Amino acid sequence: MKNFTIDLTNVLNLQNFSGVIPLFPLATVVFFPNTLLPLHVFEPRYRQMIKDIIDGERIIGMVLLKPGWEKSYEGNPEIYSVVGMGRIVNSEPLGKEHESHLINIDTRLPLENLIDAIASTSVSNVVEKQELLEEINVQKRAENILTHLETKVEVISIVAKRRNQIVEKRNLN
Repeated sequence: MKNFTIDLTNVLNLQNFSGVIPLFPLATVVFFPNTLLPLHVFEPRYRQMIKDIIDGERIIGMVLLKPGWEKSYEGNPEIYSVVGMGRIVNSEPLGKEHESHLINIDTRLPLENLIDAIASTSVSNVVEKQELLEEINVQKRAENILTHLETKVEVISIVAKRRNQIVEKRNLN
């Protein structure tokens, strides 16, 4: 397993940014600001796009495809209007063996970054992630994530209680 550190000191510098970002459309990914998104790019057209991005400003827009994208995937499928923009901070050519990576980031997260990191890792439904990405107000985004997590805990509690009831009932027979 490789262990490396990524320097994020200049990652937010947009001083020389052209204002144009290539969009990478995916059906199952919502990219939150100030988070890391490891990608395994294998499709030739997207591998070329990543190469061009790395040779340029290293800035990419990750955009969620709207439902029904399958009908026009090779053409121009519909996408959401709010995208996650980020900078490619590390790239490795596609190797024959997949290697796990452990990434150390030396940074302290402000509240909005922490909220985005929690949303990125704790919400599994891409539509819910997209809604969180589109919420500009950090306080509302935090409240929505908290509600989501509380609902998850409640569902887990109900399922565990029901499972215990079933186990007890089976033991009595």
